[in-house]
Amino acid sequence: MPLNAIIGFAQIISRELMGQVSDQRYRSYASDIESSGRHLLGVIDEVLDLVRVQTGDLEFTDSEFEFAQVIDKCCETVDSLAHARHVELIRELPAGGMMVRAEHGRMRQVTVALLPNCIALVGGGGRVHAQFSKSAQAQPMLLIRATGSTVSPERMTLALGPLDGLPTGHGAERLGIGYGLPIARRLVELHGGQLQVGGPKAEKAHIILTLPAERLL
Repeated sequence: MPLNAIIGFAQIISRELMGQVSDQRYRSYASDIESSGRHLLGVIDEVLDLVRVQTGDLEFTDSEFEFAQVIDKCCETVDSLAHARHVELIRELPAGGMMVRAEHGRMRQVTVALLPNCIALVGGGGRVHAQFSKSAQAQPMLLIRATGSTVSPERMTLALGPLDGLPTGHGAERLGIGYGLPIARRLVELHGGQLQVGGPKAEKAHIILTLPAERLL
């Protein structure tokens, strides 16, 4: 697609793959173009996923994998975002690991959607704590606790809600949400699982992702 070509050419310039760029400002501009292009490509992918989710055209291929490793890698991916927003990101994973049977790529997509959006929702100086364990019902369970001055169970529920209930414009930017969270909820449901939101009071909220016990190996 043309967007991939734009990203590719910007990458060639920013990394000087075909020769040195005399004015370093061009490298900076090309890097910005590449970053913006990748962001736009991500938005397009989310919209396409949304259409597939709504029409039931998603195809799943289950495999066996270590879910704790997926969560750990996703935390590493968003570490820089948490640092930039002055949010403490904590992960608590089982030492022995935990194998599950699910669609690997889609569960990674769900985790990648949950973590950065929680980071955006808590605001500067907040904390996001991701804990993966087995529930009392022997279900694989990811519990993400979010603590911060701008988070609440109500805001978290809004972010996970149907797309027609999401704010647009500047309100959406302040929440740090897009299509990712509603898609994540639907992907979990298509696995037979649940995404639940709760919290005791303002400035504290949590998301609980559970998969059916039969998906735990």
